Amino acid sequence: MKVGDGTPGPGRPKGLQNKLTRTVKERFGEAFEALQDDPATSLEEWGRANTTEFYKLASKLIPTELNATVKGSLMDVLASIGPQGSGKADNPPVA
Repeated sequence: MKVGDGTPGPGRPKGLQNKLTRTVKERFGEAFEALQDDPATSLEEWGRANTTEFYKLASKLIPTELNATVKGSLMDVLASIGPQGSGKADNPPVA
């Protein structure tokens, strides 16, 4: 393999964050934890004072894509969960 032939070099493995990004996220997490110890600066208090911004941020944490494999029919899955998610399949939901 020659340098410059178009093949990628050894570089960072796919999905691994660079050191700066990883460090910033770690420090941000540490600051977040420290702020949660003070009731006046907690995320909960900020969310109450800034509901629109809080929900904008919270909505970004919801996955936009879901990869799942379900075996059986939807009724089988619902029956195994039970009424209202109780986990008891005594009375399967009616379709």
